[in-house]
Amino acid sequence: MYKKVLILALAGIMLFSVPVAASPSSWAQAEVTAAQKAGIVPERLQSAYQDPVTREEFCEMAMLLWCKLTGKEMPSVPSVFADTQNPSVAAAQSLGIVQGESPTQFSPNNLVTRQEMCVMLRNALVAANPSLALPTEFANTFPDEAMIADWAKDAVKCINLFAVMLGDENGNINPLANTTREQAILLAYRLRSVQGQTLAELVEKFFMPVSGGTHDNMLNGAFVAGVANGKFYYSDNAGIHVLGEEELLVNKPAKNMIAYEKSVYYIGEDGAIYVIQLASGEEIKVVDTVTDSFSAFNNAIYYRNLNDGGRVYEMSIETREHVAITPGAAELVDITGSGTFFSDGAAIYKLEKDKTLVSVYQGANSRLCLRDKTFYFLNESGNICTLPLEGGTPTVISSLVAKSFGFTRDCLIALDKAEGAVYKVDYKGRYTIKMDTGTYVQINTYDDYVYAQDADGGIFRFTNNATEKERLN
Repeated sequence: MYKKVLILALAGIMLFSVPVAASPSSWAQAEVTAAQKAGIVPERLQSAYQDPVTREEFCEMAMLLWCKLTGKEMPSVPSVFADTQNPSVAAAQSLGIVQGESPTQFSPNNLVTRQEMCVMLRNALVAANPSLALPTEFANTFPDEAMIADWAKDAVKCINLFAVMLGDENGNINPLANTTREQAILLAYRLRSVQGQTLAELVEKFFMPVSGGTHDNMLNGAFVAGVANGKFYYSDNAGIHVLGEEELLVNKPAKNMIAYEKSVYYIGEDGAIYVIQLASGEEIKVVDTVTDSFSAFNNAIYYRNLNDGGRVYEMSIETREHVAITPGAAELVDITGSGTFFSDGAAIYKLEKDKTLVSVYQGANSRLCLRDKTFYFLNESGNICTLPLEGGTPTVISSLVAKSFGFTRDCLIALDKAEGAVYKVDYKGRYTIKMDTGTYVQINTYDDYVYAQDADGGIFRFTNNATEKERLN
């Protein structure tokens, strides 16, 4: 959420000009510095960060962004405007990034509005990648939506969906307001970050079922996505599918799945856990007790043993030995380099190496997950909360009442409990953005993709910025 900038009026005239607030505000410092290192901040914007930005200044930054996205030099073209010969303005106009206020007037010194910046950023994306499939419909709305000009509405909603331009504390987008230099820098940097990431960080190397690491992707009957042996697999009530192939790997309901290296593990209709060796097709039952959820880490399978009251067991993949690791019923464990953690719904515990328990947090919680030394869970009201690894007081990061949630690289994905809509939620609580118009019963995540299943069993895959969407089955 953008912080308001107070404009201080000078009461007198100083004999000497002394820079005021020459450095970025504390809340903007990190991203401004990162943007400068990324090479998308014009030199003349690297001072007086609380000053409002002009149309010409923002145009210069938009062209630096275009250069970084394309890896190309800025084109050199003559200006069509009588009031500016700025080469960045001329190049941006030639690429369709910006238009003048008339065929010959650009008004370079006018302050740029928030809706104008959205149009320029969206146009810079399209100019850098003409084949980019931008969303054609938008679910998120703003209380002041009527104030957005028709020519800017799609661009504003698109840049908001990318979580680049956010609303204020009341959800207003303030389309006619101006923006400070540091805020403008943050907008360009965030868009560059969204588009500049690769999707190569596959989590199969951690031997986790999906990148979300949530419990919903391990629950009885949930569908799961994963990669093994260079192929993409997903499960549903029909079995286990191989993306792009008609023949199923498993031609019977698979309640759950873990794809890893050259093997696929799944929970069968009888509640037992099976493994299929992809090279030979051999299928082996590895857990004979009834379970409704399982996960994996460091060459071990972790499953909830319903024949033993819901205790969590660990099974070594190499020796196939089974050991109970929780004293009673629990959700599946979260295991990282920081330790082994689990929840019994009323508290969060750390399981020490000698199997003793240490209470980390006392309080109702569900869907416990661990990411970057931070716990994520739903409180008793269904709100997504965060909690430091060492415990303390939880922080509610979204007022959304969620049925479930999962992780992508730059945001959480949450399924609204009441309406079945999919939202993206910032890890730090800056935004909750409705990202799709569909209604779903369960969701999953893998990499930066969202997998959403509707009431008819259809599974849809879309990116967390909604630039791609397709039905898989």
